[in-house]
Amino acid sequence: MNLKYGLDAPLVPILYIIFGIMITALNFKSLGIIFGLLMIIAGIIFIHTSLRGKFIIWNRLIGNLNIEPNDKALDLGCGHGAVLIKIAEHLGNDGSIDGVDLWKNRDQSNNSKMATQKNIINSKVRCHTKLLTADVVKLPFEDNQYNLVTASLLFHNIKPKSERERALDEACRVLKPNGTLIIMDLGILMNEYVSVLKKNNLKIDFAKRVGFNGWWTGPWMGSYVIKAYK
Repeated sequence: MNLKYGLDAPLVPILYIIFGIMITALNFKSLGIIFGLLMIIAGIIFIHTSLRGKFIIWNRLIGNLNIEPNDKALDLGCGHGAVLIKIAEHLGNDGSIDGVDLWKNRDQSNNSKMATQKNIINSKVRCHTKLLTADVVKLPFEDNQYNLVTASLLFHNIKPKSERERALDEACRVLKPNGTLIIMDLGILMNEYVSVLKKNNLKIDFAKRVGFNGWWTGPWMGSYVIKAYK
């Protein structure tokens, strides 16, 4: 399958590598070269996580779910459809999955609804898929619609905190009773997310760091995963 998923926050690793090369060149005979090399390595780690590491994490998460062929799923901030397509592979003709995004290139290179639709077509999934341009702080869905709701590297981009909490509330609202919510994100907001989910009466299965494959430049900017049930 010829699927193209783009590079997350493409400007970040490019700048790390460019500045790393410049610092290394200017400090070739001094200890400053170490800092330059570390920046280059950080940029390479970022690219690894974006193009390979996060897929390893999501493959493991989705593989451990008991997805029924007729389930209805929702992927928030779906981007090029990496998580959406992986879930769709577990669904049958009677299943469905919706993807929601605002399609911003700063979040992912070449991000567009058309590019995602092309990936879906090329993946040849059997279930019904639908892409919507919508803001996750006000989802255009009724309550209790989905067996599974996922969000990959989405919520940390939503500011301020009040809007971020509204988006989490919305994710909980559209989830069916006994449905599953899975969030993968980065930064220091894990406890904030857990608190909001608990206020929405979700039960937390786990909230944990995911290691090297979730590093964005290094362990100081690692990813975590939260799995919860309604």
